[in-house]
Amino acid sequence: MMTTPQDTAACDFLFAEDHERIIYAAVRHLRLTPAHPDYEDYLQEGRLIFIQLYNDYEGDPTAQPHRFLAYAYQRVKWRLSDRLRRDRKRTEQQLTGDPTTVIGEQPAPVDFAVTVEAADLQWHLLSLVATHGTAGEWWYLKERLLDHRSIAEIAARHGVGRSTVYRWRTAVMRRLARYFQKK
Repeated sequence: MMTTPQDTAACDFLFAEDHERIIYAAVRHLRLTPAHPDYEDYLQEGRLIFIQLYNDYEGDPTAQPHRFLAYAYQRVKWRLSDRLRRDRKRTEQQLTGDPTTVIGEQPAPVDFAVTVEAADLQWHLLSLVATHGTAGEWWYLKERLLDHRSIAEIAARHGVGRSTVYRWRTAVMRRLARYFQKK
């Protein structure tokens, strides 16, 4: 990567008179501490963003340094926030699902009567929620019982937040509790 005279001037400005403190402030605003594994990466990314902002700034940053530093702080904070959000989203997508492996495990002996009983209970629960419940309750029960999906996977599949899926679960539990108390 070639450095230009503008990049050199931007670096000189960044490291002069504690101007680099705005990078640390932006990273601290995102609640990243030195203990965070990517702390140094975010600091370096903030420095690169600062240099780019310095080069793209309309006026002369050295003429009114306080105005430029306020502008740069806000922009660095926003861009780092976007990067942090993207990184967390990527990490969450990698964590969805069940990471346990089943290779090498011996299947447990199957008791046919228990399997039929469990299938009957599932069908009964699904039909109960289908006739008396809401669409969300139905989706939650179907996805958990038949498809064995996690809360995050159900939320992503139906385009809702995880808190909404938790509300569906709570509603299903209440509905089933009322139903079985009547019996």
